[in-house]
Amino acid sequence: MGDITVVNATQSVAAEPLTLQNTGCFVSHGGTTLTAGSIQLLTAETDLASILTPAAALASLSWSGGTVSATTEAPLPFQIGDIVNLTIAGCTPSGYNGTFPCTITGASAFTYPLAGNPGSETVLGTYVSVSVAEVTDMNAEWWAQGSTLAVYVLELGALGSVNAIAALATYLEKYPNTEYEDGDVGYFYHYCVPPEWSSQSTYVTLVEEYEATNDMTYFDTTMTTGNYTSFAGVKSVIGEVQAPAAPATEFSVVATMFNVLNRNPSATNKATQFCYNFQFDVTVYPKAGNSTILAELKAAGVNIVKSAAEGGISNAMLAYGTTMDVNAIDYWYSIDWLILQSDLALTNAVINGSNDPLAPLYYDQAGINTLQSVEEGVCATGVSYGLLLGNPILVETDPTTFANNVTNGVYAGNIAINAVPFTTYVLLNPSNYQARKYGGLQVAFSPQLGFEQVIINLNAVQFP
Repeated sequence: MGDITVVNATQSVAAEPLTLQNTGCFVSHGGTTLTAGSIQLLTAETDLASILTPAAALASLSWSGGTVSATTEAPLPFQIGDIVNLTIAGCTPSGYNGTFPCTITGASAFTYPLAGNPGSETVLGTYVSVSVAEVTDMNAEWWAQGSTLAVYVLELGALGSVNAIAALATYLEKYPNTEYEDGDVGYFYHYCVPPEWSSQSTYVTLVEEYEATNDMTYFDTTMTTGNYTSFAGVKSVIGEVQAPAAPATEFSVVATMFNVLNRNPSATNKATQFCYNFQFDVTVYPKAGNSTILAELKAAGVNIVKSAAEGGISNAMLAYGTTMDVNAIDYWYSIDWLILQSDLALTNAVINGSNDPLAPLYYDQAGINTLQSVEEGVCATGVSYGLLLGNPILVETDPTTFANNVTNGVYAGNIAINAVPFTTYVLLNPSNYQARKYGGLQVAFSPQLGFEQVIINLNAVQFP
């Protein structure tokens, strides 16, 4: 360096891109050999095979009074008293085979209901948790949509549905998405759950706990026409009723989860709406003869697979693209994006400003202006990505006036970013300055949505 000119240099560290909205998992309870509470990343369809729970041998089978009593060669991995869906296979007579709700009665014993007497067993087969088939089907459906995105398996342990739901609740308490930070492992945006959970009241209770606007946790749930009403108005649930003719191996809600997590919006790859997204390896819900139930499902926010033939396209597609509160999935996706990006950008500005002696970020009007400008940049990015509606405008007023203006539509069609002026805020919140806390940033915005229906009025005129 010379004697005349002295150059001071500082470094601003850019934020790493957030990945939470690209993460999801298949929920297993006994389907894999993973330790309870652990996760495994699947980067290809074949990755799952090495961790699937193998079938185990039966030691005896007997029928009496509508109940089969079974013993196993090795101790069961389940808890006594648990009710677990098990698949029995390879037995003779074949009447013993099938998938049944089994009650664990001992360390190596369980029972299951069977109306007719199959007769005395002559060949013993195997048993395995139905979770193996469920995770296998989820995995197959995922990779049928494409190979561009990896997915996790979350193993809760060898448990019945009720205990597994409780185990998921414990896991979610450990990894709340409201505390997610860049690079954290174990936090997921979407959880695809076993279909039998939709009939459990404890599952309804669980998903109802994630209703807050900043609860960025969603449960992809296969429902039936008999239980979907249990989830009425629940924001955290993306529900789907499969077509009556769908094979037992189909898991069409996984296709929806893939489309959500595979979204990677940018200025050159803008966000598209989820309603009418193409799906593959799924069964279309027939329209003929089902108009009543389809109307009821749509009104309740339940999704189905629909044919794109109305548009002259042979693909299957998602309809109606909503969460169970009947808001578009796009709506919540955009809100979550703005929550995550605002937190990242503002925190980045504070940290960098705390390490820049040339232009330190102070708690004064200039500092507030800087933070408002940072948020303006985030919102402008959201517009360019196709996530937010309108253009950012900067506002400087007190919270009450801002709220009234929002209510009265003053900022309609725009993204209003309010920063309560330094003097006003400190006078209203004198203790916050000493605590170095500023809560005067407010944003009024609307997520960008697509079309679900277009109405055109045609008038055929006969000229005299």
